[in-house]
Amino acid sequence: MHKTKNDLIQDDMNSSYPNCCINRRIINLGGLTKSELIEELTRNAISMNISAERLFDSDLFTTSETRYTMKTAELTVRNLGFAQGVTIAEIYERVRQLGLGLCPLELGPYLRLQYPDQPEGYLG
Repeated sequence: MHKTKNDLIQDDMNSSYPNCCINRRIINLGGLTKSELIEELTRNAISMNISAERLFDSDLFTTSETRYTMKTAELTVRNLGFAQGVTIAEIYERVRQLGLGLCPLELGPYLRLQYPDQPEGYLG
């Protein structure tokens, strides 16, 4: 029997999420403006690197006026079923196929505030 590309993708997905080790978190977001969020980071002695400063300066970084809760699943590219190199478009497509979504940009600072003991750098 000949396998189609969709069959191969399904085979990859069967050996990846959700059957892998996943960091799951519940994060409370929203309710603060950009300025208030920066003040909260400062109040908690959380420094921002140049990338974080650029993120806050971007018009793409918006904050929700409404407080809400988000469940997150931290997955590696390998967890998504890709053992070799892959494009960002392929990652986004796999995320969509798995019924997941991309996190809003405002998640980063809230994640940092609620999980202050995160290690620095990559720990792959």
